Amino acid sequence: LLANLRREQPEARLLLLTPFMENADQIATWLSRERGHSINVQWRPSRIVLGLARVIGQRGDWRIQLDWTDPYSARARPKSLVIPVGRVKAGIGTNTERVLFLARKFQPLGTALAMFSASPADAEEAAWQYSQSADEIHRDGQTPQMRLAIALARHEFGADARLATCLERGVAYHHSALSTILRYLIEDQVRAKTIRFVAATSTLAQGMNFPVATILVHSVHKPRGGGNFSGSEFWNIAGRAGRVGMVEQGLVIFADERHQDHLERYASDLRNVLTSALLAILPRLRPDVPLKEQYRNLPALRPFIQYLAHASATSSPARAIANLEELIQQSLANQQVKTPADSQKLRNIARGYLQQLTGQQAGMVKAADQTGLATFNFNELYAKLRDDPVLRIGPREVMKQGENGLQRLIEVLQWIPELNLALGLGAGDMNVRAVAKVVQGWIDGREVHELASLFPGGDVAAQRRNAARYVYGTVSQNMSWGTHAYLRGWLMTGVPAEQPPEDKMLPAYMQYGVHSPEAAIASLLGVPRPFAEAMGTVYKQGNGPLTPETTTRFKSYVESADERAWGSVVERSGVAGVNAADIRTVLRQMQGLSG
Repeated sequence: LLANLRREQPEARLLLLTPFMENADQIATWLSRERGHSINVQWRPSRIVLGLARVIGQRGDWRIQLDWTDPYSARARPKSLVIPVGRVKAGIGTNTERVLFLARKFQPLGTALAMFSASPADAEEAAWQYSQSADEIHRDGQTPQMRLAIALARHEFGADARLATCLERGVAYHHSALSTILRYLIEDQVRAKTIRFVAATSTLAQGMNFPVATILVHSVHKPRGGGNFSGSEFWNIAGRAGRVGMVEQGLVIFADERHQDHLERYASDLRNVLTSALLAILPRLRPDVPLKEQYRNLPALRPFIQYLAHASATSSPARAIANLEELIQQSLANQQVKTPADSQKLRNIARGYLQQLTGQQAGMVKAADQTGLATFNFNELYAKLRDDPVLRIGPREVMKQGENGLQRLIEVLQWIPELNLALGLGAGDMNVRAVAKVVQGWIDGREVHELASLFPGGDVAAQRRNAARYVYGTVSQNMSWGTHAYLRGWLMTGVPAEQPPEDKMLPAYMQYGVHSPEAAIASLLGVPRPFAEAMGTVYKQGNGPLTPETTTRFKSYVESADERAWGSVVERSGVAGVNAADIRTVLRQMQGLSG
């Protein structure tokens, strides 16, 4: 992306900010040659220290000793802190128990975050255990954001949702199986200091502003055998401790003394060298294996291929070949390649791919580029949709046929490697019929707890978690992306250029989990999914159906809706425990409006 920007907009000025880059000079030179500069600032607005917890003492006099390390000062060695435990060792015997014990001890300093890097189930269990000793906050003492979060948690996950009970006591968990609105509300309430303990997985690293006083490290390994956090990955989370203006000093405590090696590594590994992911796979690329197959099996190859495809789409494959050396020179991989053999392999891959594109229609290359799919994958999608009698008719027919139509669409999309749909529900081959049932339920407005029975899991909580992760991630993001690519291909099959707007809404329906144009636009404007269809219905009653010409009016209606209008929306939504003033307050906050 950056290489494309520099090539197509040579006068653009880029400002990149990061606390982690060791080779900033090299990156600045790559992007701007003689115009590039790096500025290294050593000052930090707040201090962070690392601690390691050890259980010491003997029967009748157990204690936890915290040995501190200042990663920014090798000479500083803060004095150890000893915390009495008492006569019985129970309650600090396991890693999770020590996390909870220390969270309660350090809670007076501010919000504590427990990091369960790879296990949403463990994060949920820790939050639940912590909440059992916390006082319930009376509804009158809850903020509008908190009341809405509690209501949505019960609406999405069922009346017995543990998250709702936790929130009522100022406790939360945060992971990939939460909806966007719930994550937003939890992060907002951490900033507001109404949530005092939160257990989270590594998805927390994606949040922009999540300040806490203390971070308690349960684990640092990634899910599904992804290895341990790199230095930058660890500090992207640990750096949330001690935010300026919030607390004077941030504490990051490893609760397991067996993590001494991890602590020492992260204390010294404050910055990483930014390298092209392509370098690691260059030795594995083989000239005797079709590029399409290598593209499928080696995700690190995909951005480079798409970079070349974009160059072809914006001019032509022939012109891209003529400018091949310039294209290669502008890639980060070329700047960092180590051997002449690898450098030549990079050029051979590029030339071979661009030569494949020379025989393709310019429109197909441009369409593939606009979808973000590789050209050979988009070509295959196009061929399959033309062969399918339902997909060939178009998205309206897909929706009309319900699960059968969606099944036909998913059959085509499941083999596109960029979408990563192949596992479907759990491990093993993809059950396309089951996936179609889930997607249909999602579009129809069914909530997570209503879809959970379709998913594997050892218990109800696991099924709900798997269902939420699938609809909020795979369906809302990847499958809607694939459906957009299908729509782009369908429009190239010779259908009339002007199509009814509703014929183009299926990707939006998948993204937002709605089934009307009004609800899709309401979702785009920030209206939470449980209220989107109701908002569309209330608008239509007073203003008629939404049209392309009236979208501005609809936007104004959503932004200016008063409590009376929101009362009608809440009543139609079926979400219990929400009042009109609360949802109006939260939505206007999300939209940057006041009053």
